[in-house]
Amino acid sequence: MNTRKLLQDIGVVSIVLAGARILGFVRVTLIVPHFGFKNALDAWNIASSVPMTLTILLTAGILSIVFIPIFTKYVIKSEYKALSRLIGVLINIVSIGFSIIVLLGIIFAKPIILLLTRPDTPPETITIAVRLFRIMMPTFLLSAWSGLLTAIHHSFQRFVLPAIGGLFVNVAIVASFFLFKGSLGIDSLAWGFLVGSIFQLIVQFPGILGKNLKLDLNFDMRHPALIGIGSLIIPVILTSSINHIRFFFEKYLLSTTIGAVSAYSTAWRVSQLPLSIFVMTISAIIFPQFAESVAKNQPDALKQNILWGLKMISYIIIPAGIGILVLAEPISITLFMRGAANYESIMKMVPPLAIFAVGLLPWSFTQVFLKVFYSLGDVKTPVWIASIVLPCFIGLEYFFIRWGIIGVAIGTVLAAFLSVLLQGVMVRKKIGNFGLTSLLISMIKITISSLAMGGVVFFLHQRAYLLVNMDSNTGRIVALTFVIVIGVLVYIGSMYLINRKEFTEMLGSFRRRNSA
Repeated sequence: MNTRKLLQDIGVVSIVLAGARILGFVRVTLIVPHFGFKNALDAWNIASSVPMTLTILLTAGILSIVFIPIFTKYVIKSEYKALSRLIGVLINIVSIGFSIIVLLGIIFAKPIILLLTRPDTPPETITIAVRLFRIMMPTFLLSAWSGLLTAIHHSFQRFVLPAIGGLFVNVAIVASFFLFKGSLGIDSLAWGFLVGSIFQLIVQFPGILGKNLKLDLNFDMRHPALIGIGSLIIPVILTSSINHIRFFFEKYLLSTTIGAVSAYSTAWRVSQLPLSIFVMTISAIIFPQFAESVAKNQPDALKQNILWGLKMISYIIIPAGIGILVLAEPISITLFMRGAANYESIMKMVPPLAIFAVGLLPWSFTQVFLKVFYSLGDVKTPVWIASIVLPCFIGLEYFFIRWGIIGVAIGTVLAAFLSVLLQGVMVRKKIGNFGLTSLLISMIKITISSLAMGGVVFFLHQRAYLLVNMDSNTGRIVALTFVIVIGVLVYIGSMYLINRKEFTEMLGSFRRRNSA
C-alpha cells in the first residue's frame, strides 16, 4: 500500500467532501428556519428520502461495490478493450432499466408516498410529498449513470471528480432555494436537487475516455463479466436495501407527529457530518486497495489495509462522536434557532442527535467491513447479517417508540452495534486476525483522549456566557467555534502524551512511502 499516495488522496477528497457537506449544512440551516418543523419540511424529508438514498447507494454504493472489483481486474491486466466493451453494454442496460423505473415512479408516485407514511399522516403532507417525488424521479437515472462513472474513476484510482459531483448537488439546491423559494416554496429544493444531479453526472465526464477507454456502446449480453456482475448485483441490492429500510421505517413511525420527521432527519444529518466527510472518503479510497490486494493474492496487504483504515477512522470518529454528544444542544441551537424554528422545536432534535453520536463508530466500521466482504467476492455474508439485524431493528423500534423520537434513535443505534459486531466476527473468520488487539488498544487510548477533550469542552462552553453574549447567534457561534478549536488541541495533545509512538507514525506516514 502506498500510504503517502493514499493519504494525499484522502486529504484532497476530504477537502472536496468537506465543502459539499458544509454546503449541505448551509442548506439545512437555511431551510429549517425558513420552513420550520411543519408539513412542507416533513413532506420534503419524506419525498426526498427515496431519491437521495438511491443517489448515495448508486454513486457510492451498489454500482461502485459491484463494478470496482471487476473493473480493477481488467485495469491490472491492462485489458482495456474488453473493459470498454463491458462498460458499453452496462451503459445501455443502466439507461434502459432506470428509464423504466423513472416512468413507473412518476405514474405511481402517490401509492409510493402512501407506503412511506402512516394512514393518519396529515393530507397536506402527502399532497406536497407526491409533487416533490415526481419532480425528483429523473434523478434515479442520473444517479445510475453517475454511479457507473464513479466506479470507472475509482478503478483507475481517481477520486477527485466523483467527489466534486456531490458538491454540485448541494450548490444547486442552495442556489435554487435562494432564487426561487419565494415563487416555488419547498418545490425549489426538488428542482435544485434535479439540476444538481445533472451537474454531478457532467462533472465526471473528463478523463473517462482516452488512450485506455473508448466509447463502445453494444448489447453484448454474453460478455463474460456480466455473469459475475449478475451474481453480485442482486445480493448487494438486497444488503443495501435492508440496511436502508430503517430510514423509511423511521419516517413511517414518526410521520403522524408534525415536525417529528424533520427534527429526526435534521439530527441525523448533523450527526453524519464527520462520517460523510472522512469515513466515506477513507472507505471509498481504500476499497480499490482491498480489491487490488485480493486480485494479486496478497492477504497480508489486505489485513494491513483493513487495520490502517479502522485505526484512521477511530482517530477521527471517536473524538467527533464525543464532541457531538457533549455539544448536542449548543450545536442545534447555534445552527437552527432563528426564523420559524424556535427553542421548543429545536430541542426536539437534541436527544436524537446525542444518541446518534454514540452510533457513529459502528456505522463507520460498517463502511470498511462491507468493503472487505465485497472485495473478497462474498456477497452472501452481508445479506444474512442484514437479514438478522433487520427484524431485531424493527423489534427495537416498536419497543422504544413509546418514547417517541428518542426511542426511535435508541433502536437504530442498538441495531448498529449488533450489525458491526456480527460483521467483525465474520471478517475475522474469513481472513484471520487482522490486528484486533492493536486496534482495541488504540481505541482505548483514543477514547481516553477524547473523554479528556469532552470534559474540557463541556466545562468551557458552560462558562462561555462569562465572555460572550449567549443570547445572540453571533455570541453562540463564537463560543462554539472557540470550544471546538480548544477541544481539537486538547485531543491532539492528549493523544501525543498517551499514544506518542503510533500517533507520530500516523503523522509520519504523510512523509514516507510504504508498500505492502
